[in-house]
Amino acid sequence: MLTLRYGASELDTILCKNTLGMILTRAGDTKEAEEILKSTLQDLDADKLGPHYKPARSLTMNSLGVLYHQINDYKKAIESYSESLALLESIPEGASPFDVALVRSNLADNLRSDHRLDEARRHIEQVIAFFRQHESKHSTLAKALLTAGRIEKEQGNVEKGCSLMNEALTIAKSVWPTDHPELIKMQAIVDQCDE
Repeated sequence: MLTLRYGASELDTILCKNTLGMILTRAGDTKEAEEILKSTLQDLDADKLGPHYKPARSLTMNSLGVLYHQINDYKKAIESYSESLALLESIPEGASPFDVALVRSNLADNLRSDHRLDEARRHIEQVIAFFRQHESKHSTLAKALLTAGRIEKEQGNVEKGCSLMNEALTIAKSVWPTDHPELIKMQAIVDQCDE
């Protein structure tokens, strides 16, 4: 198993292993990624990390959620994102609202994929409200609008769903380069509205 302790702090080690797990996930080596991310969770020591424990565990749980989403294991993804969100919301000094929005958006997308549309809607509406309040054009807002649009379409509100997905695509085009994989995937989904 991977050990990165050459003069690095405990937190640096955790962050490096988490990053490696995400790289392997994106490269498709999900088995190795899962081993590394689960090993990262075992390395988390609340006494050594102190106030960094909850954010570090939340980050790793979010990464596991990404991995499980990639292999279409939505139940495990939902469990991972739910724990990540609960940890962020339990940080006494408050977590970054952008981190909370990202995890909540990931959770909503997986709830949608698991056909839990009402739960997904509740979470995604909070994400969209946060970004609209801050007038922020952000990739997470684009993904949230896409999820909201897909929920609407799946509940029979095709016109509203397509409108939200087109708004998502407009934002995505303003924040990602034209060859970004997420933009290409989003374009393919939105193109289905025009068929």
